[in-house]
Amino acid sequence: MKGQKNFLKRFLADETRLRAYFIAVTGTASDADDLLQETAVVLWRKYEQYDQSREFLPWALGVARLEAMKWRQRKARSKLVFSEEAMSLLSETAERMEKTPDERLPALRNCLERLPPDSLSTLLLRYEKGESLENIAVKLSKTIGAVMTKLSRIRDILRRCMEKSMMGNEEM
Repeated sequence: MKGQKNFLKRFLADETRLRAYFIAVTGTASDADDLLQETAVVLWRKYEQYDQSREFLPWALGVARLEAMKWRQRKARSKLVFSEEAMSLLSETAERMEKTPDERLPALRNCLERLPPDSLSTLLLRYEKGESLENIAVKLSKTIGAVMTKLSRIRDILRRCMEKSMMGNEEM
């Protein structure tokens, strides 16, 4: 359980920079969200291999780079994508971005507590338990697309709630 909380704390602290990296690489929010979800699952599965004496972001960006390269290979036939060198420069820039202090964690906790129970359980299935989109879809009797949409909306709700909370406005 402690490892799960540690992972979630570290991942959420750097999620914005990982998402920014993916948006820069893909050019679209939907592809960035898909890559972020795929990367979160890989990070979760490999978290036991992570050296906790080191910073999380460089390790996470290394995994993100690999996921972005896989995405690029899948998309290479359909449209122009960034070179490996450009992706590497983008990840280095994301790593150098100023860290937001841990004041975001209380805001996140507050926002998570305000989520409807079904949204919170969906979020926990994906990020705490590391369930695949396919497994979540089966458990919820929904399509994979519906699960992806729901997760995207939950993240948007959390992002807006945290922005309001950080600005002193407590409404969700």
